Amino acid sequence: DIVKILFNTFQTMITTKTQWKRALHWLLIVCLLATNVLNVPIQQVHAAANDSSSSIGGVADTSTVNLSTGDVSFTSDLATLPGRNGLDINISAGYSTSGVDQTVDRWNLDAPTGILGLGWSLPKRAIIRDSKGTGTDADDTYYIKDADGMHKLIDVNGDGKEYKTDSKYTNWKIEYTIWKDQWTVIKEDGMKYYFGGFPFDPKTDKGEIDYGITWGNWIGSSKQGTNQQGLATAWNLKKVENTWGESVSFEYEQAKEKVGGFINYTQATYLKQINGMYGDTIVFEYYPKSTDEYQDPHTESGEEGDAYQEKFEKMYLHNMKVLNASGDTFSTVQFDYGFLGEDDMTKRILKSITHLD
Repeated sequence: DIVKILFNTFQTMITTKTQWKRALHWLLIVCLLATNVLNVPIQQVHAAANDSSSSIGGVADTSTVNLSTGDVSFTSDLATLPGRNGLDINISAGYSTSGVDQTVDRWNLDAPTGILGLGWSLPKRAIIRDSKGTGTDADDTYYIKDADGMHKLIDVNGDGKEYKTDSKYTNWKIEYTIWKDQWTVIKEDGMKYYFGGFPFDPKTDKGEIDYGITWGNWIGSSKQGTNQQGLATAWNLKKVENTWGESVSFEYEQAKEKVGGFINYTQATYLKQINGMYGDTIVFEYYPKSTDEYQDPHTESGEEGDAYQEKFEKMYLHNMKVLNASGDTFSTVQFDYGFLGEDDMTKRILKSITHLD
């Protein structure tokens, strides 16, 4: 199609990073114009290309040009699951040109691309701990990352049980249950969102919690095997429940590494599966990135394990499948990529999104 021809033409003519930086914004604008003028579905836009949106309820494709900065952003629907009473699911990928030119110019130790390539992202909902670099929770701050942005959590009574956000536009009831290691957020419409939840049986662990490692009040680098303790660094969205008690759930795949050869910390977390209320599912399939696409700041040999708790992603999203309640494939979303740069500045570029029925 015409957008693919445009991308290939840009790729052939542009040979330097500086030229790429100048062309990326224009290429996205051309793609958006092609979408609107030529009625090319946004799902088929071939972009040389951060936050995306997903909703329990549905989101249409949208595009925005910031007239002050020239940044382009848009979302594109990928897959849906039907539901009722607020539990229909729409997963969208988001693109933003903001920061893309700086990312192109930096090596992957500092600025690797994400699971969907340069500028693209999938939504992530979680409650995140800011530990202030210490192992004690006395000075910790918590944030909720939701579809409408990041909100700081305020401890209502000072006992770590009930919270509210720092936004005057939200009136959510937020509770933390220590013995479950789980957060519950009740929004204005009565919908309940459950984050985390300790898997008392390891076989039921669906990656609901990300962990770091502490040694008392120390949370830095160490190979010391004694006195290690796990510290939750993020609680991922586990379940959404409506006022009728119906629910949808989320499962994750985690990359874990040992510190000092003993217990694991969470290096990366990937959304693996969404379970709809009618038994149908969305499954996310990831493939390994090339080793040029990421860099481990510290590489060590021997059997003692790594002393550092680095977080980076070694996988990219290859496809998504929608399965019916019987486990048969209903539809597939395929992602096709190209590359920009070389060696430790190799950047993955999303070239196409193809919907197969």
